[in-house]
Parts: sequence; structure tokens; C-alpha cells
Amino acid sequence: STVLRVVLDAYCLQADLDVPTQGMLFRIAGPAGQAEFAELPAIVEASRRLFEAGALNPSTNPEDYFHSIRQWALWADEKGMDAEEFEDAFVAHARRNIMASGQTWNAEVESVVRDYAPGRWEDVEAVLEAAGVR
Repeated sequence: STVLRVVLDAYCLQADLDVPTQGMLFRIAGPAGQAEFAELPAIVEASRRLFEAGALNPSTNPEDYFHSIRQWALWADEKGMDAEEFEDAFVAHARRNIMASGQTWNAEVESVVRDYAPGRWEDVEAVLEAAGVR
């Protein structure tokens, strides 16, 4: 059997799964597994179109922001999130990441993260609308 090693950008399709580790091996899903996520290429494509058109509103490095919005659009679609559910998930995700990096999480940090959420949601919603899934 042949082993192919590829470095690529990848997105988590199921928000509740553990974060993959560096060097983790992946297997391409068969037809049944791919069919389960058949609508997701529309989200990936819509996010690319909006990014290339300058239609997203990055609050950080534009490329990093684009990948973040794409990931959140996939999760928002999976979970059927509304703005409030998105904000709660966004804050919880940030909290996990900040604490995992050994930094302090407090009310001030949470307030800053919550301040970012509405703008991020606006771009996530724009991607979902452009993809035709909302």
C-alpha cells in the first residue's frame, strides 16, 4: 500500500470532536461518509468568494480571519446556530484556547471576546447566505 503525505488546510466538520494533533493521520471518507456532508462544499466555496471579493470584515490578520470565519460557518451550519448560540460557542472556544495556552481568563478577557462576536457572526451569516444554506 502507498502512503501519501500532504500538508493542507483542513476544517473540522463536527464541532464537538477533539482537536486533531499535529501529525495525525487522516483517511478520506468513502462515498457514504462524504454524502453526509454534501452541502459543505457550498460553504467552503462561498467563504472563498466573499474573502476574495473583500466582503469579509477582518478584525485580525485577513487570512487567519478568513479561515476562522470558514470554520465557524461550517460549525454554525452543523449546529443550526443563531447569533446567541454562536456568541456562547465562540466565547467557550476562546476560553478553552486561552486557558490551554496557559494564559489567564477573566471577566475583562471575556468582555473583549464577546465584543468581537457580533462582527464575526455577521460574516458567518454572510457566508451561510451566500452558500444558500440560510
